[in-house]
Amino acid sequence: MPFTLIHGIFGYALSRPLGKGWKIPAMGFLGGFFPDIDGFAIVLQNSELYSQFHRALLHNVFAGAIAMIAAGLIGKKFGLGFKKPAAAFGIGFAAHLGLDAFFAYGLPVRPFWPLSNFQLALFEGSNLTMFAAGFLAFAIAAFLILGEFRKRSKKQ
Repeated sequence: MPFTLIHGIFGYALSRPLGKGWKIPAMGFLGGFFPDIDGFAIVLQNSELYSQFHRALLHNVFAGAIAMIAAGLIGKKFGLGFKKPAAAFGIGFAAHLGLDAFFAYGLPVRPFWPLSNFQLALFEGSNLTMFAAGFLAFAIAAFLILGEFRKRSKKQ
């Protein structure tokens, strides 16, 4: 997927049914954003390491499970309960991995790393495919954002 922010928007939108207001869906946003945190740190150190480890370190089910538990504990601390924040985070995280696997761009997801080097890349594409994927992602994100504004304007 082209931009980390779009992962967060997908996580937010997909976790909307779990709770009214913005707090539970915000955990979905964080879940969508979370796997790319390692990319920021790796690029600052060494861009070669990025291609070796980015879609492994935090793009795996083990990191996702630990982060979901942490999200649930944070939710519980702030009075949101454990299950809904953890589920929203998990939805965002799973959406991120799914989108990255679908739009691999030569960098497959390793969902079971470090126990397995199994790689998941559903669609390897050219620059034209990257452009089309980026356009599609922006269009869907814009649709989701506009839908959110529309819901809020009807409530007022």
